[in-house]
Amino acid sequence: MIEISNPDIIAEQCQELATRVMRYTEDSGIHPAAIEQLYLIRSDAVLTGFHSIDEPMLAIVVQGQEEALLGEEAYQYGAMQYLAASVDLPLSGWVVEATPNKPFLGLKLSLDPMRDVERLRTTSSPEVRPA
Repeated sequence: MIEISNPDIIAEQCQELATRVMRYTEDSGIHPAAIEQLYLIRSDAVLTGFHSIDEPMLAIVVQGQEEALLGEEAYQYGAMQYLAASVDLPLSGWVVEATPNKPFLGLKLSLDPMRDVERLRTTSSPEVRPA
């Protein structure tokens, strides 16, 4: 288990991130960010459910709570918790904590293993050699 040395600093940083996400998401929805493959997510109300085949991704909850269902396994995660998927997954999910005054906020980074490996290959130092 990871131990947080100063939870007050983490809470302040989480609030700062929530303020920034709010600045770029004026209404509910999934909003593309200036960074390729990064999306800002906002929901001003509890959502009853969505179903999708999610691509490899890293999703981080900034504020509120969300629940994801993979088969019969339920995963509930809230502020500063994340869901990571390395392969396409059939997920159902819903926002379980959100209001207009304190909306659900999240970040989603889509992962493309082939693109990411190519980026690493082309940006690696020439002095680094595979073992």
